Amino acid sequence: MNAPRLLILAAFASAACTPQAPEKAPGGAPEVMVRPVSYVCEEGRSIITAYRRDNDTMTIIAGGLTKVLPAMGAASGARFADGGFEFWSHGEEASLTGFPGGPYGGCKEG
Repeated sequence: MNAPRLLILAAFASAACTPQAPEKAPGGAPEVMVRPVSYVCEEGRSIITAYRRDNDTMTIIAGGLTKVLPAMGAASGARFADGGFEFWSHGEEASLTGFPGGPYGGCKEG
């Protein structure tokens, strides 16, 4: 794994573990950011994502850009989009459009 990717993963992990008052979901359960997921795509491209359940958003880092995208409806899998930016995943595969250096296709968790 290259050094920039390690730094980004460390930043996500640190943010997820920073002590703060837990937010509450309906029913009173605390909500948390789900672990970061790294994807390796065609042509050596990579994506790093982190899903936040409390507001149904996905933070995505790709091509030197970081965006927070809201959840959108999908026939299958998970889709997050805003304007020309779109992340779609199904199982362990994903694709991303709108980010510099893209489109990102054939992405697999790794």
